[in-house]
Amino acid sequence: MSEPGYQEFGPERMPVEAREGGVQVKVVAGQTSRGAAGPVAGGAVDARYLDVTAPAGARFAEPMPSDLSAMVVVYEGAVRIGGQRMDAIGCAFLGEAGDELVVESEVDARFLVIAGRPIGEPVAWAGPFVMNTREEVMQAYDDFRRGRF
Repeated sequence: MSEPGYQEFGPERMPVEAREGGVQVKVVAGQTSRGAAGPVAGGAVDARYLDVTAPAGARFAEPMPSDLSAMVVVYEGAVRIGGQRMDAIGCAFLGEAGDELVVESEVDARFLVIAGRPIGEPVAWAGPFVMNTREEVMQAYDDFRRGRF
């Protein structure tokens, strides 16, 4: 029930980290293990949002801190994660916390790495509103319609 906030950053504000094998990592939020930091920072969940481009045969590896939950969303091409093939459009939720994420591209691929600290609360959402219950979401819509925020 905090005050709403909004941040907007153009692509020129997002660093692109070059890695071995032609891998490119655009950092939108958080920081990579190699130090590139995106413009979106702070917040309660310590968000990481990486947009990765990997040519065929490339390998992307990034440690995942044990207090973060993470997923990979493949939106172009095909990759292998933990020996399992993932085609676009696919999503993999990572297993053991604190492991190193390793993604190997089978063909030219693009994927997102999204991670953050779990909030430990129920989540209900609709449209742009994220609350703890459906009733709170409905109240947020009513507040919006009545100009209360």
